[in-house]
Amino acid sequence: TFGTLYVPWGWMLRILCGFVGGALMWHAVEKARITPSMRAWASHLALLLVVGIVAWTYVADAIGWGHLVPIVAPVFVILIGLLAIGDRHIVTLLSTRVFVVGGAASYSIYMVHMLVIEPFWWAQGNIGDGLAPGTTGAKIGFLVLPLVVIALGYCMWRWFEEPARERMRAMSLATGSMELPVTPADQ
Repeated sequence: TFGTLYVPWGWMLRILCGFVGGALMWHAVEKARITPSMRAWASHLALLLVVGIVAWTYVADAIGWGHLVPIVAPVFVILIGLLAIGDRHIVTLLSTRVFVVGGAASYSIYMVHMLVIEPFWWAQGNIGDGLAPGTTGAKIGFLVLPLVVIALGYCMWRWFEEPARERMRAMSLATGSMELPVTPADQ
């Protein structure tokens, strides 16, 4: 049905559009001659877009157009481009250590989120009434599950994804130079 993310093969369309849109925006930003005034304008427009997206989401829902909320998805491609160029407001916030680490760990968070959410959904329908939708248990789960997902995703990134990335980079450098990488243990 229109206005929902859950349509057959919809995930493939979302991924394809996200990839193509991201590649096109990267190319546009890469080719742009960025000036200080362009950075300022990009920062202001990024802030305006975020306010506009949030406003559209609430207004569309309030007037019964909730099914039209997803039409803002293409605006996110423009927002990403503006954030890549900008140098203040939201860009400053996203440049803080917490957000940089969160961004680095975001793929791991994405990878574990359904491994946490699906069992909770299963429990809501199969284990008594304590977790049924609308109950106190469900409300507590709604507040706690994001924290659990973020903690597990961070751990996955910190102790699996990041060490694997560093090792693959070392192997790639070793292959390119035909020498094994020097590790602290070798010195």
